Amino acid sequence: MKDIRNTAKKELNREVKKIIRKYPIIGLLILLATSLFVFLFPTSPEEAHLVRVVDGDTLIVKHEGEEKRLRLVGIDTPESVHPDKTKNVIEGDIASDYVENLLHPGMKLYLERDQSDTDRYKRMLRYVYLSEEKNMDNMLNAILLREGLAKVSIYPPDNKYERQFINLEVEAQENEKGFHKPGSLFDQERQLIN
Repeated sequence: MKDIRNTAKKELNREVKKIIRKYPIIGLLILLATSLFVFLFPTSPEEAHLVRVVDGDTLIVKHEGEEKRLRLVGIDTPESVHPDKTKNVIEGDIASDYVENLLHPGMKLYLERDQSDTDRYKRMLRYVYLSEEKNMDNMLNAILLREGLAKVSIYPPDNKYERQFINLEVEAQENEKGFHKPGSLFDQERQLIN
């Protein structure tokens, strides 16, 4: 089904390009009409309300009238509530506490989807913004990376902000923030790899 849609979309694009080449004024009118439509009817971000923080990278939110589990896409924080208790570490509790102090139950969150709606565990995959303003300073996923409380964890096709996330993680490493401080969790993991 996806291939049929992609083929139809490509064919439509080819036909539109032919018309624009043949009648440039029509192309200009299409561009103006599209711009005007986007200006007058901007797409509103998905909204949800925080129910509770599960851990540093997982939330329970009320979305479209239902409580849903939401996983922050593109990052991973240390474990704090893993069923295998041996995987839970103090850094996981620190990351969870940080998120709990940043957010509060009932808080309105603004969500952005990448390519996948859910993961194999049926958790919503989203970038989470603290206000309608969409930027890295306001995105929870990016804040956790910047503070050194998370690592980049990309699973294609959900890689829209991969480059920005890597830059934030490198910056946290260079500034020895959070779990990148000498001797802390991420530093120890790097030492094992090298």
